[in-house]
Amino acid sequence: MSVAITSLTSLIRCSTPKPLLTSHSLPLRSSSFHFRLRPSPPPLRRSSVATFFSDQPQPPPSTITEDNNPLLQDFNFPPFDVIDASHVRPGMRALLNKLDDDLEELEKTVEPSWSKLVEPLERIVDRLSVVWGAINHLKAVKDTPELRSAIEEIQDILS
Repeated sequence: MSVAITSLTSLIRCSTPKPLLTSHSLPLRSSSFHFRLRPSPPPLRRSSVATFFSDQPQPPPSTITEDNNPLLQDFNFPPFDVIDASHVRPGMRALLNKLDDDLEELEKTVEPSWSKLVEPLERIVDRLSVVWGAINHLKAVKDTPELRSAIEEIQDILS
């Protein structure tokens, strides 16, 4: 009888959910990845869908500068509505040159510490991956022969 009661009480204890009293940190957590909530960008004046599919006149490639290339601007969310195939070649070339200069400067002043080596290197890699990701996303959703040609040319430079 006592064996049956012991078995029954242990069964009740096992089947009753216990509240989590403690939380454990993840042992493989990497501090190199930061998730931050940034302030929301201001609302768009036009519908982004309408802007995305409209045939807006784009500046000729010869007039695209670092000041008016959306790939070279700082953004919280890629401005897909204004990125065009004509921005890819000059934008990626300028970005690669700037990041190459940043990397050379980092190599000259490198110190074996997280804040002096890893964080600046992470910013360089992140900037390239965000811009290249925006270009590839644009290719996936709004593909044109000009965009494909520009991406193929830049891929040759990257490889």
